[in-house]
Amino acid sequence: MFKKITCYQLVCDRCGALLEEPMEGGSAFVDEESAEMCANEAGWKYIGKNWYCQDCVEFNEDSDEYKPKPKEK
Repeated sequence: MFKKITCYQLVCDRCGALLEEPMEGGSAFVDEESAEMCANEAGWKYIGKNWYCQDCVEFNEDSDEYKPKPKEK
């Protein structure tokens, strides 16, 4: 039998990388809150209205905050 379910994925708004749960290795979450908790533990940053993986942010010492890296041309 097939049963339709709803799951959530978190995608980096800069590079399109999927957040993966480190213990399970999957990228599907039961709700947005679970994905957010995992993202915070994995070093992802929520800046403005966007999520960024750890490879797409850098710490700005002048402003004392994380900023998205500029997109490469």
